[in-house]
Formats: sequence, C-alpha cells, structure tokens
Amino acid sequence: MAADHQRSVPVFGPFCRLEAPKGQDANTVVLQVLSGEIWGEEARAGDGPTVQAYARPLRAGERGIEFWAFQAPDTLFGPRPSWRTPGSHLVIESEGGREVAKLRVAFVRVSQDLLHASTAL
Repeated sequence: MAADHQRSVPVFGPFCRLEAPKGQDANTVVLQVLSGEIWGEEARAGDGPTVQAYARPLRAGERGIEFWAFQAPDTLFGPRPSWRTPGSHLVIESEGGREVAKLRVAFVRVSQDLLHASTAL
C-alpha cells in the first residue's frame, strides 16, 4: 500500500498588495513570485521589518498581487494585517545593511504588468 504523502497546511487570506513605485513595483513582484515570498521592511510605526497587506482579494481593475499566507497575521483586526513575528513561514533576514521580513505565501493572482520588469533573471 502506498504511503499517503498529503498533509493539511493551514492558509490565511485572501490578502492583496497594490502596485506601488517603492516596494511593490514590477521588478520586486517578479522576484517575490520566483521566491514564493512577500517582503517587508521597517513599518512606519518603527516596530521592525513587517510584511503588510490588505485583508481582501484584488478588486476588479486594481493592479497588484493577491495571495494566501501560510502563517496567520500578527494583527487579526482591521483592513491592514501585518506579519512581524518570526515563525515557520516568516523569517527576518539582513540584506544590504537592512532587515527584511520574508513571508512564505501562495500567489493567487498577479495583475501588474510584469513584461517591462528590468530584473535580470
């Protein structure tokens, strides 16, 4: 009899991030999709590197990314959940003298124009 290799993994969402010239441009989205991660730097509140998103799917006509997270957000209430506590699906890494939060996610939809990304792959 074959072993059952299926296992249940909890997911949380849907969440989305909108296209933005700083932090969510086409180059960044390409790298995030390839890594399977959403990234975040120091939040405005100054509590360390934080991944932020909207607690909803992308709406018709919006440009951005939609995803489900493998870790529950630290903030469960309000329209802008965030992840900052390291866990099995969130790590904090140092890159180029800055700390970056990296959250493992399942991407559902990308509605940004990625054809003009200049990232060397």
